[in-house]
Amino acid sequence: MHATTSGRGPTAERQGVVIFDRDRHILVVTPVAEEMLGWTSEEIAGAHCHSIFDCRAADGSSMCEECGLGDIFERRAIIESMELRMRSAMGARETVRASFWHLPPSGRIAEPRAMAVLHPVASGARTGGVPEQSSA
Repeated sequence: MHATTSGRGPTAERQGVVIFDRDRHILVVTPVAEEMLGWTSEEIAGAHCHSIFDCRAADGSSMCEECGLGDIFERRAIIESMELRMRSAMGARETVRASFWHLPPSGRIAEPRAMAVLHPVASGARTGGVPEQSSA
């Protein structure tokens, strides 16, 4: 997934994809996600999602208990758009818009997975961190 048309004219938007297991460990990232994150798939594989996402409430506390990834696995929900702070290998923090989907077991893959599609967010285009969720 190197580029897709965003629906806002002829501009192409680069999207990175990250695949997680049920325990929120990173299984694989695409080349575009590698560029966005600064880590290779081999370097980040097996790390917890905290390695790349800085999901914190305004008071600085962790938001793991409220994480939408649980709903993705339990209810096969879809998070259509959620702004997250992303932490790169170089320590930089940037806002990305993420969409999350449930990937059911299939073929040789016995366990369900979650897929996050990451879209860069221009500094003036932030909309807030409230996720839009829907059930599949």
